Amino acid sequence: MLKGSRTLSLLVENCGRVNYGTTLDEQRKGLVGDVELNSHILQGFIIHSLDMKPGFVNRLQSSSHWVSMQRRPSFPAFFQAKLYVNSSPKDTFIKLPEWTKGVVFINGRNLGRYWSIGPQQTLYVPGPWLHRGDNQVIVFEEQEADGKVQFTSSPDYGMTVDVQ
Repeated sequence: MLKGSRTLSLLVENCGRVNYGTTLDEQRKGLVGDVELNSHILQGFIIHSLDMKPGFVNRLQSSSHWVSMQRRPSFPAFFQAKLYVNSSPKDTFIKLPEWTKGVVFINGRNLGRYWSIGPQQTLYVPGPWLHRGDNQVIVFEEQEADGKVQFTSSPDYGMTVDVQ
């Protein structure tokens, strides 16, 4: 057995819950039992919440810890970008084609969650949430990203079918 301390980091996503039906009391999310490593129960956890609320995002916005993405980052991670609007802001859509799964914030507001499995491939950005000049974009990515964020004037809802 190795001597000394090691760090094990776990990201536990708080997925939605069913709020109706017979399985209401049977839902288990997160860590629901012991965490073991080599048959030893691990204890003494330190839990850090990423609550994704305005106060948390505002602290990110004002942080001086942002660094330029010059090499492949490790994940999960927060990314910051700027969108410059040179005229009166209009409704637009954000697309993250080589990103996997996460949350997008525009000027400190939670725009929504994205997931590459779709079907929706864009998130709606209301014009009133933008302002002339620099707008801050923060993205929390869980798994993988190429660092490119696209804005488009039309939505991409994914595959469509005709309903008869």
